[in-house]
Amino acid sequence: MRQLKLASVIVVVVISLLSAGCFYGLDCNLQGLCARDDYYSRPDGTLEHRIVCRSCKKMVPSLKVALRVAGLEAMLSESCSSPDTRKSGVASPGDVLFIAAAAHAAGAQGTNWRTDLEVHSLGDETAVFRVIILEHGADNSSSDYIEMSLPSGRSVRLGDVLFNRFSYNGSAALVLLPSAGRIIAASRTYNLLGEGNALGLPSGSTFGQSIAAEAEDRVILKGEQGRLIQLSHSTASDRGARTNLGLVNATDQDVRIKTELFTADGESLGSFSNTLPPYGYKQINRVFANVTAHDVEDGFAVLKTTTDNGAFFAYASVVDNLTGDPIAISAMRLPEEAPTGTARPIYVAAAAHLAGAAGTNWRTDLEIHNWSDQGASYTIELLEHGKNNSSPEMRSFALAPDKSTRFADVLETVFDFEGGAALRITTQQGRLLVTSRTYNLLRAGNPAGLPAGATFGQYIPGLTENRSIGFGEEGRLVQLTHSADDSTGSRTNLVLVNAGSTRIDMIVDLYRANGSAVGTVNRSLAPYEYRQLNRVFAAVTGSSVGDGYAVVRTTTDGGRFFALASVVDNLTGDPVGMGAPAILSDETEDALAEVDEVFGSLGQTDIEAMVNRIQGVGIDEIFDGVVTNHPAPAERTPEGLSINYGGGWTAPDDTVYSGSVEIDTSSLSVSSGGVNGSLTIIHDNYLVNGEPPAIGPSSWAFDLTERPNGTVVGSIDVGSQAGLKRAGSISGSIGIDTAVCLEYPISGSLTTVLDGQVVTFTFGPDCSGDVDYEIGPSDTFSHSYGSPESPAAQEYVTNVSNAEVAAEEQGRYWRPMLGEETIDATNPGVIIMHFPFDRPIIGGRLMLQVSTFHFTYSRGHAFIYGSTDGVNWQQLAELEPPASGSGHSGGLNGDLPAMFVGASDIWLRTRLYAYGPRAAEGGVWCNTAQMSRWEGLNPRNTFELEVELQ
Repeated sequence: MRQLKLASVIVVVVISLLSAGCFYGLDCNLQGLCARDDYYSRPDGTLEHRIVCRSCKKMVPSLKVALRVAGLEAMLSESCSSPDTRKSGVASPGDVLFIAAAAHAAGAQGTNWRTDLEVHSLGDETAVFRVIILEHGADNSSSDYIEMSLPSGRSVRLGDVLFNRFSYNGSAALVLLPSAGRIIAASRTYNLLGEGNALGLPSGSTFGQSIAAEAEDRVILKGEQGRLIQLSHSTASDRGARTNLGLVNATDQDVRIKTELFTADGESLGSFSNTLPPYGYKQINRVFANVTAHDVEDGFAVLKTTTDNGAFFAYASVVDNLTGDPIAISAMRLPEEAPTGTARPIYVAAAAHLAGAAGTNWRTDLEIHNWSDQGASYTIELLEHGKNNSSPEMRSFALAPDKSTRFADVLETVFDFEGGAALRITTQQGRLLVTSRTYNLLRAGNPAGLPAGATFGQYIPGLTENRSIGFGEEGRLVQLTHSADDSTGSRTNLVLVNAGSTRIDMIVDLYRANGSAVGTVNRSLAPYEYRQLNRVFAAVTGSSVGDGYAVVRTTTDGGRFFALASVVDNLTGDPVGMGAPAILSDETEDALAEVDEVFGSLGQTDIEAMVNRIQGVGIDEIFDGVVTNHPAPAERTPEGLSINYGGGWTAPDDTVYSGSVEIDTSSLSVSSGGVNGSLTIIHDNYLVNGEPPAIGPSSWAFDLTERPNGTVVGSIDVGSQAGLKRAGSISGSIGIDTAVCLEYPISGSLTTVLDGQVVTFTFGPDCSGDVDYEIGPSDTFSHSYGSPESPAAQEYVTNVSNAEVAAEEQGRYWRPMLGEETIDATNPGVIIMHFPFDRPIIGGRLMLQVSTFHFTYSRGHAFIYGSTDGVNWQQLAELEPPASGSGHSGGLNGDLPAMFVGASDIWLRTRLYAYGPRAAEGGVWCNTAQMSRWEGLNPRNTFELEVELQ
């Protein structure tokens, strides 16, 4: 399962069709809500941010969906778009990635900061991208950039990127903009120790933090909030930690950002504001010193912008004062108010209380924050290493609103457990944020000779299960390093967590940065099992890997998992944790592109306003407006509306539509009490540019009731039939209650079948616009042939009796070998084909041609039968003898017969009868019954089978 931002998706598809006042020229200037649309680099390297302000246009995207589903695409001339959030940090042309902090600078207490940037190219195409620098404190509307190309499957590490690529001293943020291909990126900012450092460690030792590449959908907008938790502030330089705050303006205007700081128990310490110039970056060191002169052992920050159309990123770097070791925490993007409902379980992929390699001593602190206005109750479950955790050990807790709690050394203090584990936090009430820090806690007399209590740590966020990597997806972990010599360089440990209740098989493919394969590691994970693979590269090579990456996936249908890499400096024992983003396979990317094409890029839609629109205007007036105001050939019917494109009608965008579409609303009732009844969309040879539409004929059942207070509750059921490489389908049911959520569904699911790919969308009660999707274990099968003597034609033939392939000058065809005087005395020519599949059939298409003729020497009669077991047969088609002296063709050509849906085998049997005065002589005298007649002068397929598999 993953997260897909299809705001309101199909809930309002037909409602918007029926209430599309915005499109039909009526006044709907709904103010507010602007959405980020696109970022791109101008030829001079400057960064431009396009904005679409959705006033009247806010309804257009859902209208676009409605028209597509109804088959009325030609009527829509406007378009809007919004960020695609399913990419999980993957950037394609038109996308942007922000690295919120980078450095080449001397810091407090003798630290010496550097940043390495890693970029990895996905897919089949060479990636071309720009790296743009956003300098600290500057207006970065016109910034320096470098442009690079990177072949598919390769990584590039830009060491000390600010100095080596931009000759820049100081701190900055970075922006990555691809113009071709797909990329992911990661960065590591670290304290690089030189000769004679105060800690007495070898030159080249590092303490680092991973700073993730943030996709544009993570930007914090006006009307939202960002929260940073697990913060600390010590007024002394020889103990505790300090917190630095980073801010990045993601727009081309000045943005004002307010920061309010709190103690863990919710006490406000004070607030301050900063104004950032266009694409400005600013770091505020020792941020708590701005509001208090006292230590803050545990605190949090709430950040908001007061600027219209403002958008920003924020992060905190919590630095150990003894070692200079940082962890970077990204601000959680949240709505201004917590929604109702129960949130999903949250996973922390790794935690520890154990001794590790090279004298390390691992501990995990867990931070939990209740950001709702009600008390939270929750459980923490222990997912032990190497075990089936279907019934894990569990502890229960409560937390007041707007408060944090820190479980120091959580495995020991909560579970009295020694070892490694993952954690699952499940909320019964309230809304929680979860973070963690796993660190090497140094004791007195440690091998490095550092003060007792010094720590080197890594940040591991809490992730909901919809952020896990599912079947059909893959995780890629980049910026990995493996030293064959444990006394130098780094080692990479890999963590895997099964996020499901069934055993899954895992494949880990390891590569060097140049794309050459190093080896493969296979593992099987029990339900909810946590597994750490130490020195993972050592399992497949005895050589060092200076720069590498891992591709992690499950081969189990329905499986899902989390993956994390911890790159540990062998000199210091300092780890840097990097989570694997869920990356869609090319096939899945194509499937969801199809879904996007159907759903469009949707904006928020007020369901109550839509229902009110239908009630106020009425269906008749809306349809009258269609007929009057639009160039498409529409007319009213007693049942509703008909669009007849005839043999071809060209829209202003040169799209050609043919056939007809009808919308039948005769069974739909609209009253002051709501919208009830059914609506049917009917297609008659409807094609778009000669191809079937994305969604075929469909029926919609509405049961929407308007309460006295104006809220709307009820359900919408939709059903349609798919045909492979024909129109697809949507089916399912969704629940709506605008008292809980005004704009989105709160329950139910929808399943689409597009080009044979099944995608199921599930709606939760979060009221966030987030939709989980799951790629079904679907597949397609296609088989066709022209000439019956070709190898393809013979491939699935299992039995032939009294039949042969005839070769004539005109062409080729199956015919009976011998006939008789009468049909009752004739043994037919029989051709049997068998198509076995490994799972049930959900739809498809079949074309099997037969021909019959009537001449003086014989006449033909043909039958086609189907079976799902090869034993019990059902007649599917019959072609009788034509009139004397003539012939005709027929057979099957359309949707796969319903008898095959749900089965896993297709058996086809053709019986060809040739009977008459000379039929018993065989040969040419039996050519009056034919199957798969193919003519060389007019070559075409004579058989086509296209099957959708569940």
